[in-house]
Amino acid sequence: MSITKEWVKICGVTSAADAALVVAAGADALGLIFAPSSKRLVRHDDVEGILANGAAIHCVGVFKHCSNAEILALVTAWQLRAVQLHDDPNDELLLSLRDAGVGLIIGAVAAEALSDQYDETRFDALLVDAATPGSGSTFAWSSFTPRPLTVPLIVAGGLSLANVGDCIRALGPCGVDVASGTEASPGVKDSKKVAKFIYQAREAWSLRGDA
Repeated sequence: MSITKEWVKICGVTSAADAALVVAAGADALGLIFAPSSKRLVRHDDVEGILANGAAIHCVGVFKHCSNAEILALVTAWQLRAVQLHDDPNDELLLSLRDAGVGLIIGAVAAEALSDQYDETRFDALLVDAATPGSGSTFAWSSFTPRPLTVPLIVAGGLSLANVGDCIRALGPCGVDVASGTEASPGVKDSKKVAKFIYQAREAWSLRGDA
C-alpha cells in the first residue's frame, strides 16, 4: 500500500453515504477520525458502513490522544490497513501496527515542528499540518522550506476549494488532505465541494507538470 502523486484524502467522513460520495467523486482515500475530542469523531455504529462503501479506496483511521492499546484495539476490530498518527508514536506501537497488518502508516506533524532532526523514515508518508489539526487554519506555505523528505509529503490544514491550487503550486506535495473545506456542516460532506476540491487539486498538479 503506497501513496503516489495526486493523492487526495477526504477526512472526517462520518457516514456510509458520505463514504460513497467520496469514492464516487474520485478521491484516493477517506479518513475516519477516532480522536475523542474531535467534532468529526466517527460513531462506532457507522464504521462498518463507511468501510464497506469506502472499500475501493484507502480507509484511513485517524488517531489523536489515544493510547497504544486503544489504537491497536480499533485497528484490530475494524481490520484497518491504513492509519494516521497525530501523536508521536513509539517504536512499540509502530511494530505492533505492522504486525496487525497495517500497510500504510502516515505520521502527522505540525509544520513548525518539522526540524532537520525529525525522523520521517518511521512512516510511509508524512502529513504536515497546521499547529491545531481540525481548526480549519492554514500554515505559512511561503516560509515552509523543509529539507528533501525520504517519504511522500501530504499537506493539510485549512485547505479548501479556494486555496488547494495555491497550496499545490507553492509546495508540490504528493498529496493533500481536507476535512472542513468539503463540508456542509461539521462531519457532513457536501458532494459538490468534494468533487470540486478533487478537480481543483488535480488541475493544479497538471499545470505544475506533476500529472
